[in-house]
Amino acid sequence: MLNNLALLLNAKALFTKAEPLFRRMAAIFYRSQQTAGHTHPYMQSNLENYRHLLSALDVPPDDIEQWLQTATQTPGPLNPITPEEVERLLGPAQPVQMMLNALDEQYRREHKPAVWFLPLTEPIAPHLEALLGPSQLDLPLDQPVASHLEKLLGPAPSTQDVLNALDRQYREQGKPPVWFLPLGEPISPHLDELLGPIKEIKQA
Repeated sequence: MLNNLALLLNAKALFTKAEPLFRRMAAIFYRSQQTAGHTHPYMQSNLENYRHLLSALDVPPDDIEQWLQTATQTPGPLNPITPEEVERLLGPAQPVQMMLNALDEQYRREHKPAVWFLPLTEPIAPHLEALLGPSQLDLPLDQPVASHLEKLLGPAPSTQDVLNALDRQYREQGKPPVWFLPLGEPISPHLDELLGPIKEIKQA
């Protein structure tokens, strides 16, 4: 939520208002990592959003990582974000109908096709071609697509071709030797190398 709210402010060029939200997001991710012992799947992409914002604020490239480090090490409890604070950042909430009317006007100015203005009660399926372009397959909607995947995606490479491509990619990325273990070799003796040493669980 913080990332999305900060991105919304960022899109409106309200960089100074977005920065505290990104900073708070970084602190939460860091604390989650320390507690759970692993990185949240969205952490890196969201921190990358923060980096872009700092660049937009003209923070020197050499200082950006220091900002991130400072943000992740924010001490003490984090105060909750109140609805009043959200309203202060984004302005008062608008009625749904007003927002829909504003989008409608915007899309008409952008000359969107008529399918963009379908009534909410009208099914969209008959208009998919107008939205997405003509299908690459002359295939009725009620016919399974599985048997036509090769026509859409090209012939499937062999498993060995895929494994060879991954092997080349991982070697180019400097992955450690454990990534290239033969399939017949057990991976359990190499878990420390892959995941890092297991932390001791302290007894209460």
